[in-house]
Formats: sequence, C-alpha cells, structure tokens
Amino acid sequence: MASHEYSPRQALALLLRKVRERDPDLAIGLEAVIDAGKDVFLPTAKERRKYRKTVQFTDEQALDIALQALRAHFVEQPRLATSAMSEFGKAVPETEGNRRDEESFSQSPSEYEPHAIRVEFELQTETQVAPKGDEAVDQTVPLSPPEKEFLDEQQANVDRLTALLRFEEGESWQQWRN
Repeated sequence: MASHEYSPRQALALLLRKVRERDPDLAIGLEAVIDAGKDVFLPTAKERRKYRKTVQFTDEQALDIALQALRAHFVEQPRLATSAMSEFGKAVPETEGNRRDEESFSQSPSEYEPHAIRVEFELQTETQVAPKGDEAVDQTVPLSPPEKEFLDEQQANVDRLTALLRFEEGESWQQWRN
C-alpha cells in the first residue's frame, strides 16, 4: 500500500472540489460518472438465478474512474481532434480551388497531400427553429488541433496526478471492473 498523508476519500473530495472551481461542467460530468456506480450480480436464495444490483464505487475505484475521465477529457479528446483534422485533410486532394478533376479521382487516397481545412461544429441543428432578428447568429465552434507540446504537457500532468492518487500498487480498473 502506498503511503500517503491523505485517504482516498479526502483525495477524491479535493480532486472534485478543484475541478469544480475551474470547470463546473466537467465536475458535473465526473460526479455523474462516479455516482452511477457499478453493476454486480447477486445470487438469489435458490442459487438458480441472479439479480443485478447497482452499488457505489469504493473511494479508490471512484478515484480511478475520475482519473480515466480526466485523461479522456484532457488527452484523448484533443488527440482525437488532431487525428480527425489530419484524416479530413487527407480526404480531399488539394487542387486548384479544391476543384476535383478527372486526374484527382484517379489518385488513391494515400497519394493525396494533406492540407489544412476548416472544420466547424454547428451548435444549432437545421431542424431547430432559427431565432429571428438580431439573435439570428450562425453559431459554430471551430475544431482546431492542439499543439503537440500542449498534448505532451497534458499527458505529463495526468500522469503526475495518477501517481499522487495511486493507493494500492498493481490495482487497476480492469481488476475490479468485472
């Protein structure tokens, strides 16, 4: 057992408080994932059937879940954006005015030169009623890939946090997941 001056419960409370101070929406998501608990299957008295019951995570398990969610938010999602931008850039060959001619269709996708393209997410779907007057603003959010140095820094931060919150050596999420 790792020696810490704090308990898993204290570490979880501090982690959630710090996240809540900086990003309330992320804290709400973390708390929802932790509060969902895990399903266990318990035998009935006759032992022929089992029933499913949702139980709370232990404090160590909740910390592990929170760390996984933070890693997904700060490391994996930005890497996904980088990968998407790279793949979108390869999908359309760069031609004069991005016009597709017969020559560009004969190239295999691996021969395309990736180029910078603009990707945006619409915040309001086309099926929603558009506001009238001054409120009729095209609401989009651009997707931009983060810098490699930023991703490396985020990965190091999450790794450091993981080391601080590891209470039992060798315990991993896969061991108690099933």
